[in-house]
Amino acid sequence: MENPGYSQLHSNPIDDLMKSHVALADSLLCPGRLPALKLDGEWHASPDIYDNGVRAHWYREAGGEFDRNAPKDYEFEAWDTMALPACWNCREEKYSLYEGSFWFFRTFGDVPRKEGERVILRVGAANYAAMVFVNGIHVASHEGGFTPFCADITAALKPSIPESDGGNRLLVWVSNARRRDAVPADFTDWFNYGGIYRSVGLYLVPPIRIDDWSLSLGPFGDDSVRLRLALNARGERPVRLGIAGLVDAEFVTTADGRLDAIIPASPELWSPDNPRLYQVEIRAEEDLVRDGVGFRRVEVDGGKVLLNGEPVFLRGVTAHEESLENGRALTEAEMLSTLALAKEMNCNFMRLAHYPHSGEVSRLADRLGIMLWEEIPVYWSLEFDNPATLDNAANQLVELMKRDGNRASVIVWAVGNENPDTDERFHFMNTLIDTARRRDPTRLVAAACLVDLEKFTVSDRLAREVDILGINEYFGWYYYGYDRLAGLLARDYGKPVVVSEFGAEAVAGLHGAADEQWTEEYQEEVYRNQFDVILGSAKVVGLAPWLLYDFKTPRRLNPRQKMYNLKGLVDRTKDIRKKAFFCVRDRYAELAGSQPRGPGVDPTG
Repeated sequence: MENPGYSQLHSNPIDDLMKSHVALADSLLCPGRLPALKLDGEWHASPDIYDNGVRAHWYREAGGEFDRNAPKDYEFEAWDTMALPACWNCREEKYSLYEGSFWFFRTFGDVPRKEGERVILRVGAANYAAMVFVNGIHVASHEGGFTPFCADITAALKPSIPESDGGNRLLVWVSNARRRDAVPADFTDWFNYGGIYRSVGLYLVPPIRIDDWSLSLGPFGDDSVRLRLALNARGERPVRLGIAGLVDAEFVTTADGRLDAIIPASPELWSPDNPRLYQVEIRAEEDLVRDGVGFRRVEVDGGKVLLNGEPVFLRGVTAHEESLENGRALTEAEMLSTLALAKEMNCNFMRLAHYPHSGEVSRLADRLGIMLWEEIPVYWSLEFDNPATLDNAANQLVELMKRDGNRASVIVWAVGNENPDTDERFHFMNTLIDTARRRDPTRLVAAACLVDLEKFTVSDRLAREVDILGINEYFGWYYYGYDRLAGLLARDYGKPVVVSEFGAEAVAGLHGAADEQWTEEYQEEVYRNQFDVILGSAKVVGLAPWLLYDFKTPRRLNPRQKMYNLKGLVDRTKDIRKKAFFCVRDRYAELAGSQPRGPGVDPTG
C-alpha cells in the first residue's frame, strides 16, 4: 500500500476536511448539563507551520493505517505539554506572535455509560478553525473562534479500554490563521490569540434528550412564565418543569417533539438591584437539565429602554476579554475581577466587545446584577457578498444565543460593529437581525454604527432596523468639536441611543496638563466633556465608554502604545486606575443616586 504520507507533497486536504462533519449550532448541547469527564489539564501540543499533520494524515495513526515501526516526523506523546484551557501565545515566548496551526493531543480511558447513552465532546472555544479526531476518526470541524461546539463521538470510542492501556486518542487541530472570508475577517483591532481557551469535556446524554429550551416571562404580563422546548426526536413525550418555590407542572410535547407552554406564576423579577435567580429543573423522559434562571422583561418604548416596565439608564462600560497572564483563557477569578471593576464604577451594564466572551461571564453577571450587551464578530469589513460568510456569522449568532439564551443578564444581542453601509452588508445584517428576532423575541437587537463625519449624523440604514442604535464616536480624540457631538446626539433617530464607544488614550502614570495628549489628565478631560454633552441629551439611554482596561492589539504602533490600545480606564494589569476611572465612577454614582464605591468591592455582594 502506498504510504499515505506521500500525498503531503502534492495536496493539502484542509478545505475538504473542514467541509465534512461540520459542527453547527443544531448539534450544540443545550445548557444545564455537567460534564461526565472534564478534559482540561495537561495536553501534548505542537505547532505545525506547514500543516504537515493534515497533509500527511497524522490523525489516521490511531486507526491503524501506519506502520508503527516506520520512522515518523512526529510523536504525539513526546510533544511538550500545555495545560488547557490556554492561548498558546501566552505559554512560551517563541509562540507569542505565532499565527497558524497547532495540534493538541491527549488520551482518556473508558467512559462508563448506560445502554443507549451517547458520549458528546464539547469544546468551549477554539480560535479560529478546528478539527477533532478520535481514534483516527474525523468527528467534527468547526469555524468560529468564540462559541462552543459539540460532536457525538460514541461510534469512535474504543470499548472498555483503560487509559493505562493507551486509552482513547483525542487529537485536535486548531488554526488561528486570519482569512478574508472569515468572521471576523483578516483585519481587527485586537490580538488574535490562538488556542483551545475554554473548557473541554465529555457529556453523557440519553438517546432522546432536550435539544433546546428557554424560560422567560409570559408574553402577556408578569404573572406567568413561558417554557419553550424542543427534543431531538419527534413524538408526544412527557416533560416535567420544576421552578423552586414557584412551579411544579407536567406537559406533553406535540407530535414534532416541541413544547410552548404558558404557566401561571408570579416570579420575583431579576434586576441589577435584585438579581433574583430561581433553580430550574426540566425532565424529559430520561433526560434532565438544571440551571439558575432569572425572570425579567426588557423592551423599547419610543425612545426609552424599559426593564420590568420601568425606564432604565444603562450606566455601562465596554471590555475586551483578556489578561496579561492568560490572554483570552480567563480564570473565574479574572472574570470576577473584571466584573468587580465595573461594579466599583457603579455600572449596571457592560458591552462585551467584539465577540462572544466566556459563558461564565454571563452566569456571573446573572448573580451580580450586571446587564450585558453580547455581540458576534461581524466587525468592520467582511465579505458581505459571500453566502458562506453569512452562513458562518448566522451560525455563530445562534451558537451564542443557544449558549446564553437563559441568562437574565443578557438584554441585547448585537449583530455588528462599524460596518460600511453597502447593499450587500444591509442584506447581510438584516438576515442576522431576522435570525435573532425569530429565535428570541424577548431581547433587544442592536448594532454599533459609525458616525458620518461630513454630516455629523448616523447615516447608516441599519439604524432603522435595530431596536437600539449604538453610536461609536471619539470627539476629543480622533476628531474635535463637542458642539458637533451635541448636534449628533440631538437628532431623533426614532429609537433609543446608546453611546457604545467614546474615550481617549492615556499612559497609566503619565501626568501633565489637561490639554497634553496621552496623559491621564487629558483622558479625564475628554471624559468630563463627553459626560457634559451626552448627559445633556434626552435621546441617550445609555453609555458604554471605550473601555475598561488596556488591551493588546498589533495595530497600535505608537511608541507609547507598544501594541496596546491605551484607552482603558484601568491599565493592562487591571491594578492601576487612571484618573478617568474615578470620573466615571463619580458621574455614575450621581446617576444612580448612590455613593461611590471604593476599591476592593466584594464581587459576590
